[in-house]
Amino acid sequence: QMHAEQAATNLRADVPRGRDAARRLVEQFVPKVRELSTQIATPLVANDGPATRTALVGFTTPGGPMTLFPTSFVAVTDREGRAVARDVANESDDRMKGNDLKALFTCVRGAREGREGRCVGELPAVGELPSRVVLVAAAPVKNPANEIVGALCAGLTFGVVSRTIDNAVRPAVGDAVLWTG
Repeated sequence: QMHAEQAATNLRADVPRGRDAARRLVEQFVPKVRELSTQIATPLVANDGPATRTALVGFTTPGGPMTLFPTSFVAVTDREGRAVARDVANESDDRMKGNDLKALFTCVRGAREGREGRCVGELPAVGELPSRVVLVAAAPVKNPANEIVGALCAGLTFGVVSRTIDNAVRPAVGDAVLWTG
């Protein structure tokens, strides 16, 4: 009884913190993608596939600029909105390459027109992977002449965001049952 009451007290304090953390994560998502869009421009403009992939992988590796974001993917598109590469080391593992991301995500369409933004869309099922609903941030990638040459986009699945909140709150709750959705 006392353990349950203490867990409930802790939960009442921690749930607002978890909600605020999720809000901050979402609010900082687009500015971070905008910042990184300038870093991916050089290898994309040079049509250097290996360097583009290396930069994307560097964004999400431990200590990389996207480390604090529980990303499901970071990808860059060409002018037409087709994925050039995503944040996987081996091109053969890149199931996103060639996909029309502008058709899947309205914010990628906007980035191709010069607008950064955030949207919700669905990644289709691939092989044994089920379809996934993702929150996506996208920003235009520009060449030195300030022309749009593609879009940088990153996606967060809501399951990953939920686990992040759950991990932040669970230590204070202890063994109590907690469902984060």
